[in-house]
Amino acid sequence: MSIIPYTSILVFQFVFLISLLSCKVTSSSRTEEESLIQWKNSLSSSPPFDPSWALNNTKNLCSWTGIVCSTTVSEINLSQASLEGTLVQFDFSSFPNLTSFNLSINNLNGTIPSAVANLSKLTFLDLSSNFFDGNITWKIGQLKELQYLSLYNNSLSGTWLVQYQRWCFAILVSLNSSFSLIISLEGIFLLP
Repeated sequence: MSIIPYTSILVFQFVFLISLLSCKVTSSSRTEEESLIQWKNSLSSSPPFDPSWALNNTKNLCSWTGIVCSTTVSEINLSQASLEGTLVQFDFSSFPNLTSFNLSINNLNGTIPSAVANLSKLTFLDLSSNFFDGNITWKIGQLKELQYLSLYNNSLSGTWLVQYQRWCFAILVSLNSSFSLIISLEGIFLLP
């Protein structure tokens, strides 16, 4: 008879923990949705994917244009999406599971925020062919999972530290329309 109450307690605890987990996922997804909408609203022009990016479409976050996810957003691919504006209002800390961030070939400008370092799981970052300027934030070097970085065709400059596995080295770059820096698993390439 003592086994039945013990089993009931275990089942109750399991159901309770599962319900807490689902609440956390819902909360995280809602934060991501709100962050994406806030950033979209800060852009200078309305991108053509406007209808899918709406708070009344929050149950379908994974169907939003350029968004890949399971329970949380894992990839944002808005390459060639006619985006105009900055990353100032993009809340990087709202995307703890983001592994791929591609905003290449748009009309984004300003500096690359140091908050990009909050994307600790990021393996792919492509901000090429935009109008970013100023110094490359040294915090990009804190992205320990980063395997690919493209900043081609921007007006960026600066010295920053890249930390790849156990190696640590400084790179002096002057990136404008005639130079590109691509970091991949194979190494670093400066392309004319």
